[in-house]
Amino acid sequence: MTGKVVIVTGANRGIGFHTAQDLARRGARVVLACRDEARGPRARDQIITETGNSNVVYKHLNLSSLSSVRTFCEDILKSEERLDVLVNNAGAYGLGGRYTDYGIVEVMQVNYFSIFMLTDLLLPMIKERRGRVVNVTSLLQYIGHLNLDHINEKGSELMTYANSKFCLMTFTVELARRLRGSGAAALAVHPGVVRTDLTRSSSSLV
Repeated sequence: MTGKVVIVTGANRGIGFHTAQDLARRGARVVLACRDEARGPRARDQIITETGNSNVVYKHLNLSSLSSVRTFCEDILKSEERLDVLVNNAGAYGLGGRYTDYGIVEVMQVNYFSIFMLTDLLLPMIKERRGRVVNVTSLLQYIGHLNLDHINEKGSELMTYANSKFCLMTFTVELARRLRGSGAAALAVHPGVVRTDLTRSSSSLV
């Protein structure tokens, strides 16, 4: 991965942190795109120390805010000469069924709508390098369904999460189709059941 630029969202903890750490160890320039302005820089420093790769940077990205997504992308387009891989890892579960300031169920916005926007804005840069979009999804997508008349209504925490991952997979499949023949690719990965703090904002798993 030497010479390549990778963005990993939600890279200050859990799967995202270990993904970013491994990519840094392989020699990539890694951008940690994280919401937490305290944990993000700490994760950056830890990865640099443990891998010996000083080409690791932190940039603020809050997927609960569409304006933050746009600002982040504008920064990347100005500051980075290339983008080889975008790992859409950040996700949310529960959050009390809250709506964002944009009137979107927050879990749906974080897990799908902001990812769609982020990917779309960075896609020309990715295609230029025949790069990869890697979306971290979940087998829970199989119990999700897409009802456009009710996509923005509060439901159970489990079903809202499953529906968000179903949307993400549907997006991945269509993006892969549209990228066919371009040299770039869209991929989805289910990491398995991993003990992280994804459900820290949830009172239950149902």
